[in-house]
Amino acid sequence: MSDDLTPNPAEPANGTPERPAGPVKLTKAMENYSGRIPENDLVHMFVPLMRQVAALHAEGRVADIKPDTLVENPDGSLGLAAPEGFPIIADFRMLREVEPQTNSTLNIVGDVEITKDNKFGNKLRDKAVARPEEEINRPLYVAGYNVWEEMLGHHDERTDVFAMGQLLAALACDLDFESENDTGTFAANRTNLFRLNPRLHPVVASLIENMTPLARRNRLGDLGAIATRLEKYREEALIFDAERVLEGVSSVPDRRTAVLSHLRDRLFDLSRRNKLIHFRPTQASVNMTVASVPLVMRLESIRKDQLCTWSDRFAKDVLSTKVQPLGRWLRFEDQIYLPSSLDRILQQSRRDRAEYGFSNLRLVAAFLNWTNLKDAPGEKINSPLLWLPVEVKKKKGVRDRYTFQALDSVAEFNPALRHYLKQLYDINLPDTVDLTETTIEDIHADLMAQIHATEPGVTLDLTTAPAVRLIHEKAVQRLRQYEKRRGKGRVSAIGRPDFSYDRGNFKPLGRTLFERHVVPKPLPQRQALGLPMPPPRPDYMSGVPVKETQAYSLDKEDKGKFAWEIDCAQVTLAHFNYRKMSLVRDYAALLESAEEQGSFDRLFSIAPRDLESEAPESLSAAEQWNVVPSDATQDAAVAMARSGGRFIIQGPPGTGKSQTITNLIADFAARGKRVLFVCEKRAALDVVFNRLKQAGLERLSTLIHDSQEDKKPFIHDLKDCYEDWIKRESGLERLTVTRDRT
Repeated sequence: MSDDLTPNPAEPANGTPERPAGPVKLTKAMENYSGRIPENDLVHMFVPLMRQVAALHAEGRVADIKPDTLVENPDGSLGLAAPEGFPIIADFRMLREVEPQTNSTLNIVGDVEITKDNKFGNKLRDKAVARPEEEINRPLYVAGYNVWEEMLGHHDERTDVFAMGQLLAALACDLDFESENDTGTFAANRTNLFRLNPRLHPVVASLIENMTPLARRNRLGDLGAIATRLEKYREEALIFDAERVLEGVSSVPDRRTAVLSHLRDRLFDLSRRNKLIHFRPTQASVNMTVASVPLVMRLESIRKDQLCTWSDRFAKDVLSTKVQPLGRWLRFEDQIYLPSSLDRILQQSRRDRAEYGFSNLRLVAAFLNWTNLKDAPGEKINSPLLWLPVEVKKKKGVRDRYTFQALDSVAEFNPALRHYLKQLYDINLPDTVDLTETTIEDIHADLMAQIHATEPGVTLDLTTAPAVRLIHEKAVQRLRQYEKRRGKGRVSAIGRPDFSYDRGNFKPLGRTLFERHVVPKPLPQRQALGLPMPPPRPDYMSGVPVKETQAYSLDKEDKGKFAWEIDCAQVTLAHFNYRKMSLVRDYAALLESAEEQGSFDRLFSIAPRDLESEAPESLSAAEQWNVVPSDATQDAAVAMARSGGRFIIQGPPGTGKSQTITNLIADFAARGKRVLFVCEKRAALDVVFNRLKQAGLERLSTLIHDSQEDKKPFIHDLKDCYEDWIKRESGLERLTVTRDRT
């Protein structure tokens, strides 16, 4: 088969050149393409080629996939110039020497080199891209449509997958992998190809990303399955819901449903101010995962059981609901901010308990990193997904000790996020889940199935290891050029160094200048560990002394709007104010209930309400059961309550509202009825309960501030009451309430 294109035939009348009758080399056929190729054309070109190579894999053979070894058929599809392929070439010994072993403790997401030069400025280079003639001693992206393991003498099915992914990226994003610059551009944007082609379909972008990672274990392996997914990239696995369709064409909801829905939705703040949706770390929150990563020089010395990620040992210890010392997990010696942040958390917990009766402190086990594709597709949202109620305590000593304890193994889904996702995408999340019975993997699978039911292009990753970016820093010292440019011996007025020749504070100017401008600044790891800087050694820059340091930093990748993530490697302690969410559940129950609500219908009635001008009949002294002093207006309020009327009592502090409520509760209890007294603040509850207690009615009432923490006191109080009644001879038949009319 000739490498040249068929000579140009005569042009037809319309001036459009005819396609050559036989297949042509892809390298020359690619010259006809300008810009990015649409997805439909990519499917037509690549699916036959993928199925052809997949057939070779089934026979234990592989193919040579490069632009100069592929041909374009007359129908526009791609094929192999050598369709017979060749046997697999295996050299696993070389792969083991070059490719790092699997390490689930940390997720290495990048490897960069920073060169600091006071003459030429700072230079940043991605070390994942090979330099010309660089020896392949680690996985690299190599220019020229090459695969790193193929250059080491290994070629198997995963090598073909990588080569196919490169070629697909070249045509979809208008890249030329013969160029080192384009190869570097692809390496920098592989996880977010929408920077290179904003109109790229998310399924195609996801396929390219998963076909071209450097780590062979992370690549897709079945070309036949890849071809099927590429061929059906536009299909959506829609689920037909007959009830929803019928609901959409039904009549307008009645007034009660509309008003209840509106009142419920007003409780949600979906703006960026809402910490439940748009979470941002503050000084009053502690990222336990970050605080548990030790400052070390070798990543291999970090063990997985040392880190606070929601997996393995840490999750097991938390779900045991036993007291856990924070010193076992957090690096107080490295993270000096931890004591002050934990003290803020304790102070806020005490304030909440004093004001509301319970604490809003939660341990976020998983975050959801997602995008509002309908309203704000360019903004990434980080929302708490799942949290547990916890308690933090401090024990003072020579070294203060901090402990924390999970109050329950039942975790709660973020109610604000649950409501938001239901409104936006019709995604249903349960209220709670028992993490001793349901794993994070089960939650991930369920959420991913709901997302893919309407948009298969969105990927939902499950992250269980902190993301780390390796940093190689070089400080090139050019003292002569520095002195020549700045002027030897002169000091500018701007940014004048701090120097002194006083006997008590001797800091000479020369030493200050040397430390500021010549001595390289150590990275945090070396500074924290007290390790000396490595000695200077000549580098490739004409013998210029170079000081090198190696470190790492926690990092988050931006994979684009279609890449969502459940992140279990950002376990965080923080306070979340979501007291109003209990009202949301009440509104939901009212919306589902078919019973008539007289109070609600009267309050939101369309027709004008009758004016109640007549006051209720006053109660005689024999009919009153007041336990605290009252006036005529307070007695009238109790009489109004007896009549079944609905009313509101309002007034400034000190006008007797708590006294009225106390007498009202005593009146209903004396007549064998039950009363539920609800208040937002703890102080008002305590005042009413103490007044009932002074009247000897504490056995008829129970005080609950927190449904979780008040379980034991409630059970013990119920037990004491029951045993006390048994001791009384007539206690089971009748309870007599005494009054002191004096």
